[in-house]
Amino acid sequence: MTAYQPSPQPTASAYVPPPAAATRTPSGLTVPGVVVIVGLPTVLAALAETAWHSRLSWVFGLVFAASSLLGALQVRRSTIAAGAVVPPLVFLAALLVAHPLLDGGESGVKGLLLDTGTALTTGAPYLVPTAIACAVVVLVRRRG
Repeated sequence: MTAYQPSPQPTASAYVPPPAAATRTPSGLTVPGVVVIVGLPTVLAALAETAWHSRLSWVFGLVFAASSLLGALQVRRSTIAAGAVVPPLVFLAALLVAHPLLDGGESGVKGLLLDTGTALTTGAPYLVPTAIACAVVVLVRRRG
């Protein structure tokens, strides 16, 4: 008769847990993040320009373009369309915020509409190229 021999017990170091599912936190800015990154410098530049010059100059255009392109480059891939949609909306919001300080600003709804329309027309050299550049950045990032 053979002596009883217990089966070997696995040691604690021999146990290997199954690999956990890989969870990735999306990187980049959310839509509210893009609004802040584009909106804050743009509105502040519009207020500063209209306070000093009563009009929007190339400084406002440069701040708007730089912050818009930064937003388009940093937005999450899941919400990448915000990189192209947010900048024109922020441009309009900046004009509405700076309206009381614009040169020749009329009061009332009629004045607001006329002054905003005029500012959109004169701001087109800043708005259109920036919007096109942001759309190109978004399309390139979506493909790649």
